[in-house]
Amino acid sequence: MTAIQNLQRVIGMRGTKAAIIAFSATLEEQAIAKASDTGEFGLYTNGAWSWLALDELSDVNTTGVVDGAALVWDETAAIWRDSILMRDIGTDVRHGNASDYLNIDSDGTITMVGDSRVFREVRIDASIAVKGAAAPTTTTRAVGASGGVKVPVTQFSNITQQDLYFEFHSPTDLDDTEDVHFHLMWFPGASWSAGNYMWKLEYLITAENGVELNVGAPTTIQASITPAAATNVIETEFATAITGLEPEKLIWCHFYRDVANDNADDVGEVRWFEIEYTMNKLGEKYSTPADMLVDDDTNQLIDDNSDSLTD
Repeated sequence: MTAIQNLQRVIGMRGTKAAIIAFSATLEEQAIAKASDTGEFGLYTNGAWSWLALDELSDVNTTGVVDGAALVWDETAAIWRDSILMRDIGTDVRHGNASDYLNIDSDGTITMVGDSRVFREVRIDASIAVKGAAAPTTTTRAVGASGGVKVPVTQFSNITQQDLYFEFHSPTDLDDTEDVHFHLMWFPGASWSAGNYMWKLEYLITAENGVELNVGAPTTIQASITPAAATNVIETEFATAITGLEPEKLIWCHFYRDVANDNADDVGEVRWFEIEYTMNKLGEKYSTPADMLVDDDTNQLIDDNSDSLTD
């Protein structure tokens, strides 16, 4: 029985002989199989099989590929290569690029390598800030269909400028090479129908000890927002970053609604503030005394697991 006759038998003689021949030709161009005894792959092209091991395929580059690595297609080089992104969980898991990535060891240790970083947020409730002489009102805003649930808000007038004051101590893990951003969580007034809100933050950054209180010019950043609806829950990130904030420094803040430069027709209700920063590092792996060796050339301690040097 010829291949064509066998194919006719398999498909139950459905279709013309010409169509079957065309179909057979397509199969010949695309057929691939794996030999169970050798583990080789076979490519069937124009009536002939070509058997070869996977690492001999011209479009697979196994140079430098580690055990458990996932391969990705490199369109520019037209090859399959080590992804450098993921590793089998039995060894480690990596996400990023060749030099900047998150690494999770098989023992669960998380390490940030290169320029890899983590974003963090510090939340400051508006209700705990100190009110100025012209004080906003602490109240609640009903949420949900029934109105039975209420959230605390600090309500700013649309007629008179009202002020809040608070301070923030920057964390030791803050990466001062990256921008620090100020976020505002708020609602429009329940009766708002038109106009923009102009929110402003005036701040000073100082050392935490020995600083003179009566020196330094504050910096002001702002956000002008026109809500889509009075029932919107809004998070506003001020477009201008906070500059000059370093670990272990203080930022003293004056927050207010600049009613002279907005025209929203109702109060504005603030829930909390956020300071968003980039964390310098995460998950530096510790070493036990059993892991440490003395380098004969430098007399420095070497972590026998990572080959990293420490004084």
